[in-house]
Amino acid sequence: KMGDFTSKINITTTQEFISISQVYNNTLDDIKRLITENEERAARNVLSELEALETQFNPHFLFNTLETIRFTIDIDPINAKNIVKLLSNILRYSINKDYQMVMIGQDLEFIKCYLQIQSLRFKERFHYVMDIEPEAESCVIPKLIIQPLIENAVKYGFVGKIELFVEIHARIRNDNLIILIKDNGTGIPHRKLLELKGIINQENNTSSHIGLHNVQRRIKLTYGMDYGLEIDSKFGEGTTLTIKIPVRYY
Repeated sequence: KMGDFTSKINITTTQEFISISQVYNNTLDDIKRLITENEERAARNVLSELEALETQFNPHFLFNTLETIRFTIDIDPINAKNIVKLLSNILRYSINKDYQMVMIGQDLEFIKCYLQIQSLRFKERFHYVMDIEPEAESCVIPKLIIQPLIENAVKYGFVGKIELFVEIHARIRNDNLIILIKDNGTGIPHRKLLELKGIINQENNTSSHIGLHNVQRRIKLTYGMDYGLEIDSKFGEGTTLTIKIPVRYY
């Protein structure tokens, strides 16, 4: 009872059994209380990390888009104006804290704004297609979890390429929602691919791959270790990013 685990006891009376029973029950109550407190603390920590990841995402995305506006405004002011309008739509959506889980069909409406920004930037050099199975459109996902993957495809896919084609697919397989972002870009060398896979699976990220790491952490924290982001790439042939999460509806 006093916390001394080196002491011995010598039971000779019924009263001593009663005392042991009382201490045992009290100890169980204390353990259950500690377990509950730890669970509540863990839940608060998860929520806190999710909020921190979302806070990191917004400036990262904003910086990249503002860079697009910066070098577009001199050469094509009309398109720069359109980009600003599309950006305002995305930011209004991303900073809305009323809901963090949305139907994939709703999320893709705002992802189209991002894709239109890239189309205005690269014109005929950039193409994309969306292929969403009807039964997948109402599945619920973390808001704007797809956009960083598309952003990554555009940022790295164009290196050494004149044109880029991006595909977005969503389908349901074995009670899982599978989302694929494919590009025909430069691809990733094997050694770099292994390094990148290691980075996104780290608990803390010190690299420049903020978007991919944040997506992975958000999925793991929201759904558990059985779900997440996978990267498959061949240098010179392109890259496929695959999200696997459980099927959920409102």
